[in-house]
Amino acid sequence: MRHPQRPTGPNRRWAAVLAAVFSALSTIVLITQLTQAAANPSPRVPSVSTASDWPQLGHDPQRTNYTTQQVDPPYCYAWKWYEVPMASRAQPVVVSGRLFIGSMDGVMYTRDATTGASLWTFNAGSPIRHSAGVMSDTVIFSTQAGDTYALDTINGALKWKIFTGSSSTAPLLDAARGRIYVASSNGQLTALNLSNGSPAWQYDSGAPILTRPR
Repeated sequence: MRHPQRPTGPNRRWAAVLAAVFSALSTIVLITQLTQAAANPSPRVPSVSTASDWPQLGHDPQRTNYTTQQVDPPYCYAWKWYEVPMASRAQPVVVSGRLFIGSMDGVMYTRDATTGASLWTFNAGSPIRHSAGVMSDTVIFSTQAGDTYALDTINGALKWKIFTGSSSTAPLLDAARGRIYVASSNGQLTALNLSNGSPAWQYDSGAPILTRPR
């Protein structure tokens, strides 16, 4: 059996030169791609993959109020914000560095969780008496007037709105099923599909639901 001959003399030198050139070109292409990616980052999509996220009331569907994140002293304000009245039961939710909280003036406020800087606001026109919730790239909340809203977490654009009954409780988010559960004071417990807000099912308890679902 004849084996292929290895380059010798000038041919071997040319082979080495070509290999070096291809290696350099590959490095340049990789550096260019990384530079472009850094200059044009993809929009952040909030998720619940980090310990610092608190996507809904009580942190999770079980309302455990537990996180693995350690907070060490000294304890002090990172920032303060005095502007609008908040319901005493309204707990801010934080996902991917964005803080969401509704107010009694009917506005959903979104601020940078690190600096407190305003990112966007959305006026729902009715008091928001409890916490919002964030799932995927959507923030969901209900109002005293009875509407449940879904907004884009990045820019506050309205995705959908549906009447579910006057609510003073926080929605429960079920990421595994892509569902949102909303309780209302008219006795209705409604399961909504995250994608478009359509009702998956509804249950009439026959009495006002004044506590959060879990």
